[in-house]
Amino acid sequence: MRSTLSDRETAEAEYLESMGQTTPRDAQRLADHGRHTPRKNEQLLGTQSELIERAARQAAYPLLERAITEIGSGDSIRGMRLLRHTARMLKADLAVQMAQEEAYAAEISALAVRAEGELLAPSCGQILILPQRLSAPADESDQEEELTVAQNFDRVDVEQLQNISSALGAMLLVDLAGVYYE
Repeated sequence: MRSTLSDRETAEAEYLESMGQTTPRDAQRLADHGRHTPRKNEQLLGTQSELIERAARQAAYPLLERAITEIGSGDSIRGMRLLRHTARMLKADLAVQMAQEEAYAAEISALAVRAEGELLAPSCGQILILPQRLSAPADESDQEEELTVAQNFDRVDVEQLQNISSALGAMLLVDLAGVYYE
């Protein structure tokens, strides 16, 4: 059974890598889905944020673009930069790397708090309600100590970053489907 799981994990990682959507390291994080420590959850969130930013940069997704423009206070380039640096912080392995990107992630998490549960302003015509809580906190009693963003950077609210990332992912899916409700 172990070899079956190993073969499946290897196949998933190779598939993701062949798509050119992630680095081999990111593919491993995605293949390890289901065995997440709080730090791995943060790294996965960073990968998700990076992929959303990359999609916004490479194609025309109107709803996603409007949301990223709002994140950037009216400037889509600034919004993508904030998202990209936030992804770097969440994916970083060293505290010094995390600290270099902290201001960007803090700005996005503060936006989520100011948005009071709505990502897009009513003037955009579309409002996406942010989830209040994505999942129950993991039982940390049997997990090894890892440097996490949530525990070490007070200005960054990882739960709010999860909310923003989920909302952006939903907007990307709506854009991909081409289904808009007035």
